[in-house]
Amino acid sequence: MATSLDGKIIGKFMETENAMGVLTDYVWTNNFFKPDAFMCGTKTVTEMNTEQPVLNPDEKDVPEGDFIAKGAKAPFLVVPDSAGKVGWKNNYFETPYIQKSDVIEILSEKASPQYRNYLRRLNISYIIAGKDHVDVVPAAKALKQKFGINTLGVLGGATINWSFVQAGIVDELSICLVAAGDGANKSLTLFEKAPQIVENSPVEFELKSIDRLSRNGLWLKYTPKAARNEERPYSGQFDLGKKNVDYAKFFTGTSYLNQLSNQGATVLNVTFEPGSRNDWHIHHGGNQILLVTDGFGWYQEEGKEPRFLRSGDVVEIPPEVKQLEWRI
Repeated sequence: MATSLDGKIIGKFMETENAMGVLTDYVWTNNFFKPDAFMCGTKTVTEMNTEQPVLNPDEKDVPEGDFIAKGAKAPFLVVPDSAGKVGWKNNYFETPYIQKSDVIEILSEKASPQYRNYLRRLNISYIIAGKDHVDVVPAAKALKQKFGINTLGVLGGATINWSFVQAGIVDELSICLVAAGDGANKSLTLFEKAPQIVENSPVEFELKSIDRLSRNGLWLKYTPKAARNEERPYSGQFDLGKKNVDYAKFFTGTSYLNQLSNQGATVLNVTFEPGSRNDWHIHHGGNQILLVTDGFGWYQEEGKEPRFLRSGDVVEIPPEVKQLEWRI
């Protein structure tokens, strides 16, 4: 999520120069987690999509259960739409912040058969989760079981955010903080309680990392205290290799080393676990080329500002330069 300093997720602060810079970073920070799908609430989607559903009042019969559209494939955009109100032009959706994605609607049992038939005509997948409102826990299970969605990026709105946090199924909270205040009294904040949530308890988070973004912004990552501690699978371009035991004294945290070639130039694939770093060191052999193939991190030379790195970046490192690399 992207928020103002006073926690707003929408408002005039979005028009500031600082917000424009951070919103550019917002795209790649979302993709950092390599989600199989993004989720946006009904209000968020209707603000970007003005289509109205075209219903046939005579379509009173509809097959029971969920509907998986023919040819449905990742990436997906998941939309909780309890009563069935969102209109669509196609069975996919895209914005400057979301790549072209097949739509999956999450409905409650109160969504009409006319609306369900409308989605079927457009070949839009839907699942039923909840009686009068969307229940996020069975919804998340169905998304995993029926669509193979293991990592879901929840992009708001405020009530959807809080529903997931209250249900205890959030593994990590990512906030792109815009260096701007809004001050509006009625603008939505990062979390808002849905009316159907009766028991509402505070949720504590633990700070995982802080990184600089464009235009004075910050990228804050938190984990809920009750979050599951599960490792993400390795997804790099090359084989992970073995634990970097021989050079462990030059590293903080765990890294892995795979020698790809030693014919002429030596080519090494070095993989850093999150939060690990290659401590200050000097390479005496000759020029080095650092090519980032996956993930995000930082590179710094002594006496200079650190440089943010993402997949595809290249750094040419002269010999005898004291340097430091670390992964977010």
